[in-house]
Amino acid sequence: MGRRNPEGFANKDDLLTRLGQQPGADPKTLKKLTKDELVWTAFDAGVIDAATRDASFTRRMSTIPCYLWTHVEEPELREAIERYAVCYSQLYCRGTYLANLVAIAALPDKLPADVIAAEPAALAPIPSFLLNENLVKHCFLPERWLDDGKSIEPAVMAAYAANRDVMDALRAGIDYKAVMDNRGWDNSINHMDTMFLGNVKVQVLTHLPKRLRRYLEHKHPLHAQTDRHQFVRVALGPLWTPSSQLHQDDLDWALRLRSFLGLESADPTTWLRLHESSTLSDLGQKAWNLHLWLQGRATPERGFSLLPVSTLSRKYAYIDARVAEYLLKKGVSKETRQRLEATTRSHEGSSELARLLGLTRKAFNKRRCKLRARLRRKYTCGTKVLHKKWRKVGAGCFPQHGVLKVVETDGVGMRLKVEFPNNERRCAPPPTVVASGACHHHHHSSTTERTEVPPESLEVGLDLGRVRMFAAATSDNTLHFMTRKAYLYAQRDKRAKKWEAERMAGGTPWGAALAAMAEAGGFKNRDIGKWQATLGVVAQHVETLRAEQLLPKDRALARMRRFRWKKAFLERGVKQLVEPAIKEKRHVVLGMGDAKFASGGKGEISVPTEGLHAALRKVVRMHGIKELVEQHAIDEYNTTKCCWRCGEDLRVQQRLQVMEVHKNDEADNGCTLDKKLDDSLRDYGAMIDRKLDDFRRDYHAEVAEVVKMLDDLLSSLSSLSSRIDALERRRLMSSLGSPDQDHEI
Repeated sequence: MGRRNPEGFANKDDLLTRLGQQPGADPKTLKKLTKDELVWTAFDAGVIDAATRDASFTRRMSTIPCYLWTHVEEPELREAIERYAVCYSQLYCRGTYLANLVAIAALPDKLPADVIAAEPAALAPIPSFLLNENLVKHCFLPERWLDDGKSIEPAVMAAYAANRDVMDALRAGIDYKAVMDNRGWDNSINHMDTMFLGNVKVQVLTHLPKRLRRYLEHKHPLHAQTDRHQFVRVALGPLWTPSSQLHQDDLDWALRLRSFLGLESADPTTWLRLHESSTLSDLGQKAWNLHLWLQGRATPERGFSLLPVSTLSRKYAYIDARVAEYLLKKGVSKETRQRLEATTRSHEGSSELARLLGLTRKAFNKRRCKLRARLRRKYTCGTKVLHKKWRKVGAGCFPQHGVLKVVETDGVGMRLKVEFPNNERRCAPPPTVVASGACHHHHHSSTTERTEVPPESLEVGLDLGRVRMFAAATSDNTLHFMTRKAYLYAQRDKRAKKWEAERMAGGTPWGAALAAMAEAGGFKNRDIGKWQATLGVVAQHVETLRAEQLLPKDRALARMRRFRWKKAFLERGVKQLVEPAIKEKRHVVLGMGDAKFASGGKGEISVPTEGLHAALRKVVRMHGIKELVEQHAIDEYNTTKCCWRCGEDLRVQQRLQVMEVHKNDEADNGCTLDKKLDDSLRDYGAMIDRKLDDFRRDYHAEVAEVVKMLDDLLSSLSSLSSRIDALERRRLMSSLGSPDQDHEI
């Protein structure tokens, strides 16, 4: 495919198998090791030689995002890359259409109503081309083989021939042979294939266990006397026991589901969990039928496509050394190629791809210095202005010892994929992994003893989430927040939506084309008639779609800017947490909650809940404060309903509905908590010093004073009410003329 493993490469499963055959090996301990630790363990045990060891290390890759025009200065090369990116994007979009047509044609006329109870012969067959990566690539450029008189996958050929007019129309405006020769397209097609198959597995397999559990918990029909919680526990749990709350029919169905998923182990002393089921982890016939069944049963009201569908827009096109060689032959003159070669000939340690495109580390950083000097001469009014302008350049920085392997570009942005050599990176696996003494822990231990944290260190507790991406409380009596609203504002989300709405307003040709596609049925269905009708509309308006979505660089530029704004926002947010370490060289101890949150909920825009960790690592690395920052994962179990100081259970006090006190204590004993403060003050209070305690105590004292004032007011109202009753009684007695009655109040 796009990249190949070096000769002698051994994957993790192969290493586990070899080490498991050693006498005294502990399989459970071996599975917990990382790939590099397994490589060193196998080498020390004599299972692999030095050549296999060096070839089997995990490839250390890094990505440098930057702008294409910043580092590609030759006009001919820019134009060649632009033609290639447009052609690549259009061919990939057309390939996803053809792949869906092939998959829809392979579906039987009628799917089983219940795949769990159906016989294996009644299950829908998985499209054969999805099981062989060498056949999927025929969808993306079948002309590559047909023009040479070679045959392609019969199913792909049948769908291509049946929709030949539409497929030819979707090639409008591009000539792939004018961009590169057929051989030059091989690696590009391989990359399309790899990317598409990865998207297929994500769509089918990634959320399959969650979708199945959600369906059983909410929508699967059950008998009235069946308890749904017990039913789900029996169907998906690692162990199950009979229950009187289960109807016999529901129990039988749950056991058939367990057999279908392969959760019943042959060894009665072991059990399998849902995520360990091979049915849900491999793209096979059972997983395919379960995916189709859940789409029809769990979400019948939602439209869906059988396989991923790409829009006709700019994609990041793949360029390696082979693609670059053929691309330069067709699109760049001989004089320009010689000039590029002469410029980078003396740059040692660079890859062939870097020399061909002029992207060696020396040339890369030289252009960066020129841009920096030009900005200094132009903006002499102050450092802030210079810094702001430099951030907009998007020049990037080429790391030392990095070797350029792949370039991906959409004609505006560019991603440089750099590989770093494995220079004897010795790991430290446990010393008892293999009993033969293969692991000598004292020889290659890479761990260091934990240093004592100074008493004046800054302690920070972070509570991660989705609405508030993080909320932090520090021992300096300060609070820091990063909200989703601020995250969207930083990337100009409303401005982008307004811009898109204006492009479609007023009955524009683009809006009319999209409306016609929706009226034809769209692509989110499994009806071959609707698909062909929609493709006919796309072929009819292909020039309009190209002129709006593919050829202009506005959207690609906006996407690159949004990416840079998002990264900058995350880095600014985490930088304020470690700022004392940067400016004052002060130790910072970070306690981060270990809870996991989905990136988005129903009706919510996704936020990078896991991106904070990467941003923090980058800030620590860039400022060289690794020795000053210490991170700890805090277990968040039970923290929401427990007192952050003493651990006692809390209850909500009924009066005012904002106070929480101990369940067994009516009085305020100093542990009363205000719910309006962020959960981080409670979850990680053990990390906050006495100064923050004083701040919280003063706050609670003010709240207690307000409560006392309300109690006094209620007492006064009660006294006033009794006085009014006494006066009314006195007036009544006076009107009755009872002089003997005592009127004293």
